[in-house]
Formats: sequence, C-alpha cells, structure tokens
Amino acid sequence: MSTLQDKSSQGFAHIILIVVAAVIVIALGVAAYFAFSNALNPEARLVKTDAQKATDTACKVAVKDDTFCIFASTWGLSFGTDSVYTSTTVTDQGTLVFQSDGKGNNSSTLTKDGTVVYGTVTIGTTYYTKNPTGDGWYKTDTTPSDNTNSTADVQTDLTFNDKTTQDKTVYKNLGTEACGSLTCYKYEITNPDSPNTTTTMWFDNHDYKMRKTAFTSDGNTTEMTYSYDSVTISEPSPIVVQPDYSTMTVEQLQALSAQYSQQ
Repeated sequence: MSTLQDKSSQGFAHIILIVVAAVIVIALGVAAYFAFSNALNPEARLVKTDAQKATDTACKVAVKDDTFCIFASTWGLSFGTDSVYTSTTVTDQGTLVFQSDGKGNNSSTLTKDGTVVYGTVTIGTTYYTKNPTGDGWYKTDTTPSDNTNSTADVQTDLTFNDKTTQDKTVYKNLGTEACGSLTCYKYEITNPDSPNTTTTMWFDNHDYKMRKTAFTSDGNTTEMTYSYDSVTISEPSPIVVQPDYSTMTVEQLQALSAQYSQQ
C-alpha cells in the first residue's frame, strides 16, 4: 500500500512539474509574442502621449502614410531643450555644429578651414560668445528665462491640425536606404506653391528619429545630419574681457564692424 502511495505521489508530483513547466513556456511565449508584436508595431511602441496621438491621427488624414505619420508624431521629442542630440550642417561658410546635452545647455560653432570663426555656448544662465576678432570667449550672465525645458512646447513644421488653409504639401515615399549603420526611410517633400524648393529627409526604421535632411532651393542644397550620442557642454576657454562698446567712437565701431565682416 505504501509503495502504491509513493508511486502515486511521485506521479502526481511529476504531473505538477509538467503543468508548471507548461505554464512557464506559455508565459514566455506570450511575453515573446507581445515583444515581437511591439517590435513590428512601432506606432504602439512610440506614439504615447495625447498630443502625439492627435498629430498621428491628423497626419493620417492629411498624408495617408502610416510610416511617415509615426515619424511626424514623435520627431519633435528629439529636438527639445531636454533632448540630447547633435546636428551638423555643411555650408559655403563652413561647418555648423549644434549640440544639446538634454539639461538645457547647448553650443553652436561654425568652423572653417579648421578654425572656429563663430561660436556660442549656453550653460544655465551663462552665455558665452566667441571673440570674432581674436582668441578667447566673452562671458555674460543672463536673466533666467521663463521658458521651461520641456519638449511639450516644441513647435515643428510637421503639424496637420491647421484647417484655415488648404495644404498642398506632397510627401513622397522614396523607399529605404542605408544611413550609416542604420536603415532609413527616405521621403521627398514638395509643395507646388514653392516649385523651386525640395526637402528630402531620412529617418531610421526603429526609433523613427531624423538622421539626415537636405534642403534644395534654386539649385543650391544644404545638408544636415543628426546623431543622438551623449553630449557634454563645458565652459570654453580662455575667457577674455568683452569690449565696452558704449565708450567707443563711431570710427572705432566702424573699424570693429569691418573686422567682424571679414570673419
């Protein structure tokens, strides 16, 4: 009798183990399913706030392109004062680099032939400007702004709620192509009211972040690239005394202006 009970208990325990294992497998399968579903459904993963959802809905009515509308409803979050990013623009005047560290601090430098010809740095309420006629940086303490470091106030051109005018903008999907180590969607944006202007943009197919833009107007093209790696903004050096313009004569101001224009 005892042997039969032992075998029965062992069999029951074996059944429990099988049931528990099955539950675990099912739970893992459900978790994997939802993870896989979210990966395949970036809208559910990225479009979260009411404002984003409103833009997404309006975009789908105006543009009728789900992929572009996910980007349109989320891209402003990448460029607020509490966002970390670097934008690089190559122009005839040099290479302009703008950086934001996500803490309200930022820097902007224009470099030509390896020399910084223009620069600004903002750290908290302290503002630095590059001395345009020599080495060093001017330092100015400013009054704190009433603006908050929130992306909620970020305004973009990609809004679709203005019904006061008929929007003729055309958003054309040009497929995908490599952008660095990523794969990007490529879109061409035109408007018949501005026939000589074309905007081309590339945003990646995972986070839907802007990676590159090209603005072409009257045959001239300006390209901007974007990255989202960690940024550190620190005080530039050396700090030099800023001229007191109020004590300068007209001739001195004109001479200084001429120096600035040569930079």
